[in-house]
Parts: sequence; C-alpha cells; structure tokens
Amino acid sequence: MIDPIANHLQAACVGSISEIFDGDAPMTPRGCFAQAWSVAEVLRAWLLISNWNDYP
Repeated sequence: MIDPIANHLQAACVGSISEIFDGDAPMTPRGCFAQAWSVAEVLRAWLLISNWNDYP
C-alpha cells in the first residue's frame, strides 16, 4: 500500500511527495511537487500500518 509512495519519494522531489494524486490508476501526481502535509499524512499512515498488530 505504501510502496508506490516510497517509489515517488525517490523519483520526484527527492525526500518529499507531491501535494495530491489522482484517485484512479496510475495515480498521477498533481499540485505542487513538495508538500509538507502530504508527507506528514503518509508518515501517519505508515506508523498506523507498521503498528497495526499492537492494537487489540
């Protein structure tokens, strides 16, 4: 689920992700090429997924 975003981190503006993506494949990035709140949301989702088994 996070792999396409990880690929985008290395392909576009290194270390950041685009502001928005299309909801349908191929999920084309749009908006500005680096957006802090987009990075923050991906980090939040990654933490939730990686700690999923810790929740009852």
